[in-house]
Amino acid sequence: RKRIHDLGSVLGQAVAPGLNELETVAQHVSTAVAGTLVFNPSPYQHSEMMRMSDGSERLATNVPGLGYAFFPDTGIEGDLVVWEPFDSNYSALGEQLDVKIDAASGAIASLVQLADGREWVQTGSDGLNLVDGVRLLDFVAERLVGAATRLVITRWAPSVGTFTSTITVYDELPWLSLTNETERVADEQVSFRFHLAASDPHISWEIPAGRAESTLPVHALEHLRWICISGGDASLMFRGYDAPFASVSEEMTLSSVAPRGISRYRFAPLPRYATHDMPWVFGWNSEPMAVARVVPNGSDVLPRYGSILEFEKVGVTILGIQPASDGYGAIVYLQETLGVSRTVSVAPGVLRFS
Repeated sequence: RKRIHDLGSVLGQAVAPGLNELETVAQHVSTAVAGTLVFNPSPYQHSEMMRMSDGSERLATNVPGLGYAFFPDTGIEGDLVVWEPFDSNYSALGEQLDVKIDAASGAIASLVQLADGREWVQTGSDGLNLVDGVRLLDFVAERLVGAATRLVITRWAPSVGTFTSTITVYDELPWLSLTNETERVADEQVSFRFHLAASDPHISWEIPAGRAESTLPVHALEHLRWICISGGDASLMFRGYDAPFASVSEEMTLSSVAPRGISRYRFAPLPRYATHDMPWVFGWNSEPMAVARVVPNGSDVLPRYGSILEFEKVGVTILGIQPASDGYGAIVYLQETLGVSRTVSVAPGVLRFS
């Protein structure tokens, strides 16, 4: 109880000079070893590949929604785990997705959902992640044992120049991560095309406090965290982190307008019997987690694992938390995503609110 009370004081303090809020909290983790504090801004439990403060990349698993977890440095338990090159034959295989790369263009030629064998790339198309005239220059495949396969593809196109596409296929996580890194040119954009396969397709996407939907074609679509492409009994979730503007043609070609520099994407086939709130779970769980360095200390204030709030997580999204105007409480903003009226309980986790 004292730790919970003290943490409330910690988060209520002014931020220490030169530190951000998360770094200030990290100073109060009780630990005898150095490590990394990982904070999850999503309201849902989340796993993600993270670069820790010791420079290693690790899969941070099951970090609580609106909460944190402490990860000791890898050197504490053994040798540093690093990505190792291997011969992949232009493919990457996880437990949920099978990805194949076109050896001429470097595009994704096949994206198969292993649970039911569904192919999400249009038959006879140029694949996913296309720009006009693109061709492959170099290809490197790497493995992080027990976590993921990463394909680093160097490409060239007349309108873009030389750029790099990095694809990460996880061993167990049900999504594919894609990053395109082009030369930064002020005020210029590039359009990446994704030729998707779906029968009788229908498109929906997140807008502030709700969703919009349409049949094809869809022009000038702007999504917050997710686009859902549904066809038959299957759905594919899509997010453009840095590229919220898209259009989808009648032929099921999704064109994403991205800024020059880094543009990041995520794809995730939904389970056949996914619940109504699954798009929001996907969208919020694609929010980047944050890290801060933890050094050994004896403050004995903050537990090493916990969530700021406890709440009914099925169909409920926490949009934000802010201090109350009287300074003694907090205002919590919730969104109901199942489409039903109900009473929802919200209770303190590691924080105590008066």
